[in-house]
Amino acid sequence: MKLKTLTSVTLAASFAFAPLAHAEIVIGLIAPLTGPVAAYGDQVKNGAQTAV
Repeated sequence: MKLKTLTSVTLAASFAFAPLAHAEIVIGLIAPLTGPVAAYGDQVKNGAQTAV
């Protein structure tokens, strides 16, 4: 009986908080995008965009 109650509460909570999961997530990146090492910064930026 406890397992059924716990499962029901967990399921209800997951439906209650589901709309909050659609918020936009902003990811920051510190990389050299200008200067002599800009090529490495572009690779890091592209890798981060690919990972997301």
